[in-house]
Amino acid sequence: MPKKETMYINLNYLEGKNIKLGEFICLQVIKQNRNEDCSEYIEKIVNEKVKESLIDKDLIMVLKQKTDKDTFAKKVRITSKGNDILSFGTTPDVEEGDEKMANYLIGMYLGKEDGRSIGNKKNVIKFTAQFRKMLSLSLYEMYWLCNLFISETKYTLVLEKIFFDSNKHRYGEFKNHLEDSKLYQFFEENRQQVLDYWKIKIK
Repeated sequence: MPKKETMYINLNYLEGKNIKLGEFICLQVIKQNRNEDCSEYIEKIVNEKVKESLIDKDLIMVLKQKTDKDTFAKKVRITSKGNDILSFGTTPDVEEGDEKMANYLIGMYLGKEDGRSIGNKKNVIKFTAQFRKMLSLSLYEMYWLCNLFISETKYTLVLEKIFFDSNKHRYGEFKNHLEDSKLYQFFEENRQQVLDYWKIKIK
C-alpha cells in the first residue's frame, strides 16, 4: 500500500517569495472558491490588507461584478501565478532559484519542435531541485548540465522522465532511484565532458 501523503508547507520558499503564511492559507481558500462557495470563509479571513497584498502580487483577481450580490468574496479567483505559489509552496526541497532554473529548462526543452511535452510541471521542478541537491550542484552547474544533455542526447519526449519514470517505480520516490535517471546516467558516463563544459560556460 502506498503511504498516505501529509500536507507539507515549504516555508523557505514562501519566505523567498515574500508570501506570509496567512496569505498562503487565504490563497488556498480562494482557489476552492472556483468550484464551491467559500465566500463566507473569505469574508472572515481576507481582510483589506491581505486583499491588497495578494492583488499587488498578482496572485488573485476579481471577476466582473454583475449585480449587487456579487461581492468580492464571491467573485475573487486565484491567478496562474497564485496557483504556482500554492503548487511549489507545498513541494519539499524547492527554492526560488530552483523554480527559476527549472522554468529556463522547460523553455529550453520545449524549444525543440518535435512534439515534446513537460509531463507534470510540479514534479519537474521538484526533481530538478532534488537532483541538484543530491549531487551538490550549483544552479549554474545544473542548468548547463541539462543544456548539454538536451543538446547531445536523444531520449523520451516527456521532460519529467529524464529524471524519474513513475511507471517503472509506481510507488517509489525519485530520491530513492537516482541511478535510474537518464540525466544522472549521462552525467556519470560523460563526467569529464560535463566538467569541461562547465569551465567554458560558467565564468
